[in-house]
Amino acid sequence: IIRMKIGSKTALAGSDTLALPVAPFIKNGTTFVPLRFLGEAFGASVQWDPTFLLIDISLGGRSIRLQINNKTAVVSGKNVALNLAPFLQAGTTMVPIRFVSEVLGARVVWDGTTKTVSIFFPGS
Repeated sequence: IIRMKIGSKTALAGSDTLALPVAPFIKNGTTFVPLRFLGEAFGASVQWDPTFLLIDISLGGRSIRLQINNKTAVVSGKNVALNLAPFLQAGTTMVPIRFVSEVLGARVVWDGTTKTVSIFFPGS
């Protein structure tokens, strides 16, 4: 289980408390989180291409290719439209948490009262 709270630079991954480079936040109704933290918490492979601003994420036979400021992702070879594009903030790649998590096989639960997102991996 991974838990993050909007506006907090502290996250829980299992029983570990970890520092985030940028706090999760909501932009136009979409929650964004630091990609590297999310990928590493899942145990995914995350590759960065600084020339083309491409991010490749793979885990358990599933793959996602994202590009900074591009609202089209490639999921296992197929184009998928995103509501909002990934972007850089303070040198950190920020991605829509629900999209990335669910493609990698996790279940995402939002608690609007506490502004906390919980990710259950693998999803069940």
